[in-house]
Order: sequence, then C-alpha cells, then structure tokens
Amino acid sequence: MKVSTRIILSFVMLGVFIIIASYMGIRPIENQLKEIGTFHSTALYSIQSINSKLTGAVEESFAYVVSGDAQEKEEFLQWAENFKQKTKEFRDLAQLDKHGEEDEKALLDKIVSGQSVLLKQAKIMFKEYEKTGAVSIETFQKYEEAIDGIVPIIENFVEIEKEEVEQAHQIALDTIDRSEKTIYQVAFISLALAVGLALFISRSIAKPLLKLQQAATKIGRGEFSTKIEITSQDEIGSLAHTFNKMANELQETTVSRNLLESANQSLQAKIIEKEEAEKKVTLERQNLYNILDSLPMAFHLQAPDHTVPFANKVFRELFGDPQKRKCHDLMHNRSLPCEVCEPFRVFDHGKKEISVWEALNGRTYITVCTPFTDVDGSPLILEMALDITEQENAKKQAILAKEELELSNIKVQQCEERLQLALEASMPGAWDWNIQTGEVIFSPQWFESPGYKKNELTPHVDSWKKLVHPDDLLKTMEALEIHFREGTEVYQVENRLLKKDGSWRWNLDVGKVVKRDAEEKPLRMVGVDQDITYQKRWRKACALVNNESV
Repeated sequence: MKVSTRIILSFVMLGVFIIIASYMGIRPIENQLKEIGTFHSTALYSIQSINSKLTGAVEESFAYVVSGDAQEKEEFLQWAENFKQKTKEFRDLAQLDKHGEEDEKALLDKIVSGQSVLLKQAKIMFKEYEKTGAVSIETFQKYEEAIDGIVPIIENFVEIEKEEVEQAHQIALDTIDRSEKTIYQVAFISLALAVGLALFISRSIAKPLLKLQQAATKIGRGEFSTKIEITSQDEIGSLAHTFNKMANELQETTVSRNLLESANQSLQAKIIEKEEAEKKVTLERQNLYNILDSLPMAFHLQAPDHTVPFANKVFRELFGDPQKRKCHDLMHNRSLPCEVCEPFRVFDHGKKEISVWEALNGRTYITVCTPFTDVDGSPLILEMALDITEQENAKKQAILAKEELELSNIKVQQCEERLQLALEASMPGAWDWNIQTGEVIFSPQWFESPGYKKNELTPHVDSWKKLVHPDDLLKTMEALEIHFREGTEVYQVENRLLKKDGSWRWNLDVGKVVKRDAEEKPLRMVGVDQDITYQKRWRKACALVNNESV
C-alpha cells in the first residue's frame, strides 16, 4: 500500500470519528438553529448572493463597453434574469417571516424597482456603445446613478438580516454552552487516536527517510557514489530511485566541471600571454620612438589616413607638434591631401621614395620615405627630412658663378650632376652603440655606402674603429671623449671610412648619448653616418670654379 494511501486512510478514519462525535455534540444546536434562524439565515444568504452578483454584473457591463466582448454583455443579461428569480424566492421567504415583514417587503420592492432602472440604463448604455463605439458621459453618469440607487438599499437589507441572524445566533450560544462538555470529551478521544496513528505512520516511513537523510549528508561531502538501498514500491521507493539517479548525474557533472575548469585555466593563461605580448609591443614601440627622438635629424611616421602617429624632437621643433593634425595640414597648410603626394606612393609600390621639399619655414629638405611596419603589423611610412638648404644655396651660387665666368654648359652640367649624386648619396645609416659592451647595431642602410654585407662585419665598435682612417681616428676619439665628458648637445665629426673595394669615403659621423648611469657615465649612444664624399668633391669643384681654397 502506498504511503499516501496509508496516510489518507488513517486520517479518513479519524475524520469519520470526529464527524460522528461532533454531530452528537452539535445536534442539539442544529435543532435550535432550525427553529429560530431558518428564515433569517436563508434570507441573508439570498440577499448577499444578490449583492455579490450585482457587483459582478456591474463589472461585466463595464468590461463590455471597454473591450466589446459580447460574452460580458450576455453574462450581464443573464444576471438580470437570475435577479428576478432570486427576488421572487426572497419575497416568498419574507412572507413566511413574522418579524419585520412589512419593512422587508418595502425594501424588497425598492430592490426590484432599482434593478429595473439599472437594467434599463444598462441596455441604453449597450445600445449607445454598439451604435457609436463609445459611451457618452451623460449616459455613463445615469448608469452610475442607477447603481448608486440600488446598492444602498441592498446593503440596508443585508444589515437588517444580519441583525436578526445575530439574534438567532445568541439563542444558539446557550445551547452551545451545554454541548461544550461533550465536545471536549470527543476532542480528547480524537487526540489519543491521532497520537496512535502518528506512531503508526512514523514507524512505517521514518526508517527510509533516515536513510535518505544519511545519503544526502554523504553527497553533501562530495561522496557522489553513495546509493540508497530501498526496494519499496511506494513514494519513498520512487524518491530513493530518483535520489540515486541524481547522485549519478552529480558525479558526471563533477567530471564535466573539472574539464571546464581546466579549459578556463588554459584560457586565462592565453589571456595573460596576450597581455604580456601587448606590453612587449608597447615597449618595443616606445624604444623605437626613443631612438628616433634622440637622432639629430627630423623623423616622423605617416599612416594611410594621413595622420602622423609619431614625430621626433627635431621634427616637432621645426614643424610643430602633430597631435591629431593631418600631414597636409601640418607640413603644407592644406585642408585637403596634396594632388601629388610622393611619400604616399610608398604605400602603393612598397619602395623607397626620395624627393626635395620646400618647407613653409623657407628651408629646403631632401626627404627619404621608406616603407615601415609598426610593431603591431600596421603599415606606416618612415620619413626623414635632411636640411639641404646650404647645398641648394651653393647650387644657386654655382649657377651665378657660371653666368659671371661664362663657364661652359658642359661644366655646369657636370656640377649639377655631382650635386644630384651628392643628394642621392646623403641617405644616412643609423647605429645604436652599447658603450659598456661595445656592441653596435647597424641599420641595413649603414652597410650600403661602404659596400659591406651585414655578416661581413662584427657588430662591435672595434670593427668600426678598424674602418676609420688612421689619420682621422685620433680626432674622432677626442670628439667622442669631449661629448662623453662635457655632455655637449651632439657629437659630430668628419672622417674617412674604408670601403670594401679598398677606397676611402668621407663620412659625417653624428650621434648623441641617450642613456647615462647615476654617476653620469655614458651607457648608450645612437647616431647616423652620412656619406659626404660627393659633397666634399662638389664643394671642391665649386671652389675651383670660384678660385677659392677648400
């Protein structure tokens, strides 16, 4: 037998006993109530039913004119029909009552009359709504007045009947007092029976429930392999089966959770790795900017959208801080990009572009634009601006000298060709020197002029010293020592470097210490080497033209 069946059966028996015993105690009360309260109780119920149905009917009438639901209207009309039947039944009861008969009949007549008025106004309101789709304020007010006319009468009638019922109830109280002793005896017997049934139920279900509790405690400690041995076919047996199934699912879920935690840890590690990579990229970009910022020539980076992500110190001093300005605005004072932009051709063909630029400050620059990839992989242009104003002025002087001395066109052409060669060969090669270790990092452009390959020279300052002409090495080292000791703005010296083919080239060596220790000892120095061989020859040629000494 199921637990629910046992419980229901036990308490049904208890309930039957209580009903029989209560009936024995309450029977005298019922007889007394039948004698003194039949009419008033029935009347009160009837009039309260009418009052309750009236409230529902009014709500249905309002619902109909709001929603247009015909069902609400039909339910209201059905109430009106039931109202007539209820009032007829109540009139028959009122005629049987000997107390207050005339007052009740008068109120009943008013209720019937008020119901007729309410029904009439409701039908007027329904008709107006069905015709126009709305109800006028005047019609609605008349309907509310009809409601207000009948509700107080019904409430008054309820109060009268309540008073008469209370009187009948008081009569019954005396009988109840006489029956209390019997009811108390019945209650005591019922209590004893309930205790007996409780003990019976406890013995039949307490033991399996205790097993369930113990198993739940073990699972709470993480022992998901716990099983409950209950074979009964009732609800407790079903609960035990469900409990065992839950334990299996929890065990499987624990394995899945472990796998998820492992995957989450792996993801966290990848996130940390990505953050470290981003930090490294930022550091590398900043190191690059520091190097460019320390160079004595103007450098800046251009993006495909014409913005200038970076400009070194020399550039900012010459042309201003780029901030968020476009290159055509910053360098040419234009609101729109230039029709022909030589630097931007680098983005198209990916090759170096060299051009001459007349700046707004009145100076002339040769610009070298090189394709450049940022540390994050985005394409940029690295542009260097070298001031050649003096060379341009010298070129103009050479033209004047040609006119004054009537040099031949061939000599003038030769002078201009030499100047062009000097300009094309003026691309500097950058270097980065670790003074403590002697290690030097040379840019790829540095090797172009002397004709060496990268693997042919050891990246050390001693390799560079071996290339310096013996007659120039002393003054070069003295210039370095003065820069180290006195902290001059830049180190600059002209010397000769040995080329791979055995010839010598004139070199302009420019650099600056960018890092010192706490005692101001130099640690790191960056700079550029610029081939000035052709400039030297050109100046010598111009001097010969002008009959000047070099």
